[in-house]
This record gives sequence, structure tokens and C-alpha cells, in this order.
Amino acid sequence: MRKGVVILAILVGFSSFFWTRGETKSFVISATVPQATDVDVTLSKIDSKGTADSTDDVWLGQATAISFGDLTPKTVEDKMILVPKDNVYYAADVGVDGAGPWTIHHKVSGADFLGEGSDSLGDNIVVTFVKQINDTTAEDLDKCAIKNSNGKSFTSAQLEGGWLRIYYGIATGAPGEPSDVKPITPTEVARTYTGTVEITLTIP
Repeated sequence: MRKGVVILAILVGFSSFFWTRGETKSFVISATVPQATDVDVTLSKIDSKGTADSTDDVWLGQATAISFGDLTPKTVEDKMILVPKDNVYYAADVGVDGAGPWTIHHKVSGADFLGEGSDSLGDNIVVTFVKQINDTTAEDLDKCAIKNSNGKSFTSAQLEGGWLRIYYGIATGAPGEPSDVKPITPTEVARTYTGTVEITLTIP
């Protein structure tokens, strides 16, 4: 065992001697990380199965608009509320085409989703912002009524290690919903409500 230690020390000594007599070679390594210039949004429709448990939700594929359709009455804790007939909500996955720094902005247009009361749905739609890490893991960023989601923004630093996902759903009064939203009741004015969501990328 002792002899092995001595031999090892000799080999290392010769190796060190060999490299110190050699010439030094160098080469350049480089890579260009492009600045992001555009944003891409994939909108998906999701079936909640009528439960608050997200583990049984079914993703139904891509959508081109957020359409909750005709709402139907449902009794929740002895109160009558209106919810989507097919129990749907939506998710928007937001990606960019390059590196930061950049900021993603969320804008809502249209009085139907910026006001509140019996003739606006501004306080009846829940908007949830998360940093999605992978298919099953996410970090909450913000959650509010759609009228208060107007002007929300998130930077590349905030989203480091993931991407922005935004959920849109009709309020049901379930635990965990933000305090600025409330369910739609039969006292709401009967008509079709329309508005626009814009997602914009800006760079310094």
C-alpha cells in the first residue's frame, strides 16, 4: 500500500513536468443570444368537470377566443349563480422569441369587462397569472378580477426559469378566489358581453 502511494506521487510529478514544458494553445468561444422582439400566445380551452379540483381538468385543445357561451343557473351554497354550461375556462401561454430584458403587458379593453355592477362583467371574471415551471409545477404571480387585470405587467426577471400562463374563468365563489370578484347572479342584465384582451411585449 505504501509503495502504491510513492508510485502515484512520482507519476503526478512527471505529468506536471511534462505540461509545464509544453506550449499553451487558446481558442475563442462565443455565442450570440438575440434580444426578444415578439410575443406568441397559445390559448387553450379547459373543461373543469364542474369541480374546483384542477387534477381532473381536461384540456380540450387550442382556441381562438375566450368564449364562455350561454351561462346556465347553478345552486352553490343555497345561492343561485350563473356558470358556463360546459364548465369551461381558458389558459393563455405566453412565450417570447428571444432573451431579455423585456416586459409583458396585459391590457383589457371594453366597458363590458372594465366596470362592475349588474351591467358589466368586470368583477365576475377571475384572471390568474402564474409562472409556469413545467407541465405540472407553477408559481402564483397574481390573481384578480378582470377589470383589475388591466395594466398588469411581468418582467423577464420575474419569469426567469419559466413562462407566463394566464387563466380566465367565471367566478363561482369558491375558496381561493380573490376578494374583488363575485359570481354572476340572475340579476345581471341579459345580453352578450364582449371585450378584448391584448398581450404586448416591450423592451427597454
